[in-house]
Amino acid sequence: MRRRQNPHTLDLYRSGLDHAPVRVMEVDVDHIRDLDGLEGYGAAWILAKVGDLPVGAVSLPVANGRLAGALIERAIRAESEKEILAARRRQSVAPPAGLPSVSVAVCTRDRPDDLARCLDALAALNPAPLEIVVVDNAPSDGTTRDVVRRHPSMRYVREDRPGLNWARNRAARETTGDIVAYTDDDALPDSGWVG
Repeated sequence: MRRRQNPHTLDLYRSGLDHAPVRVMEVDVDHIRDLDGLEGYGAAWILAKVGDLPVGAVSLPVANGRLAGALIERAIRAESEKEILAARRRQSVAPPAGLPSVSVAVCTRDRPDDLARCLDALAALNPAPLEIVVVDNAPSDGTTRDVVRRHPSMRYVREDRPGLNWARNRAARETTGDIVAYTDDDALPDSGWVG
């Protein structure tokens, strides 16, 4: 299996740094600066956040004990621009008081291309739902989990019993909103769908 290579992301295995220490850290997308004090580390694994919301992660090589803020920013934006925009919308749009909270559930099985398009549309919902849960129903491989990982704000749940009813019931148990809105994995919901 070939790994997707982002030009801004370090492939630790191919670089020969697979045994070098890796520094793990968080960075607020709106307050990126140069990072010093990384002597002895071969790379840094950086969790990018907008406020309290995770929007993605990148691994970058450390040179001379530091990482330039401009390099970090380019890498994060190349990897997570859609998630950054969605997180900013989510923070700026508060649901009107008194309205019920909405959880969105997507039940899917072995349709990663359709699911990827659906999740991109769900990431643009305005207002954003309380949560988005993807139920992977009796999957034949880990492809669906990989698709969901591209959206750190969404949650992946595996349901091994095959059948849409099992998947929907699992979604109902996993979600926490007052209302559960189901969508098909081949649907592209309008940005105002849950508003």
